[in-house]
Amino acid sequence: MSKYEHLFSPVKIGKVEIPNRIALLPMGVFSPRLMNKDGSYTKDGADYYIERAKGGTGLIITGLVPLPQECNGIHSQ
Repeated sequence: MSKYEHLFSPVKIGKVEIPNRIALLPMGVFSPRLMNKDGSYTKDGADYYIERAKGGTGLIITGLVPLPQECNGIHSQ
């Protein structure tokens, strides 16, 4: 049994099952190559996260993404 075997076992967060315990935290991707001026991701920015998902990262937290103006003032019910 590997010392780190538990890293590759699934874990539940609420009702969602994550395939492994490897997480990618926000990486400060605020560069013109990865994000547009409006805060949306460029193709390179999206590809950055797609490649990490393909590589087997169980949970990816992308960081800040602005909401459209029409969402302003909407709260969870």
